[in-house]
Amino acid sequence: MSYVIAAPPAIILVPLASKEQIQQTVNYVLSRVKQIAKVRHIHAEGPVYIESRSTRDGLMERVDVYVASSSGDFANMLPVREEIREGFIERVGYVHLIQGVAVVFRYRVAGEPRLEEVVVYTVGALYKEFKLNL
Repeated sequence: MSYVIAAPPAIILVPLASKEQIQQTVNYVLSRVKQIAKVRHIHAEGPVYIESRSTRDGLMERVDVYVASSSGDFANMLPVREEIREGFIERVGYVHLIQGVAVVFRYRVAGEPRLEEVVVYTVGALYKEFKLNL
């Protein structure tokens, strides 16, 4: 008997009113996860593509994208790409972040589920001095 296992990547868009609200929200999230996972910060001046994927080896990613309506932030989510590998549907989604903040959660779910890493992307000149409480 053969099974096909499917786990979707998750990209969540969170519109907020201001850059300050984004900063408060992201720092609150980081205060909860920094005790259990490594946290990294990456800043980019120009637009970036951020991947969210689920793979056969148990890697699953979630991306929370925060955009401020008052700052002209912008992100675009692309359709999910699927590929069948050894009975597992690997899915990859992308977000094209023009300006805003994205938080990537990397989980390892093979065996004991655990949060491996959190990566915070700040994109655009407006977020160059974005203060993270690491």
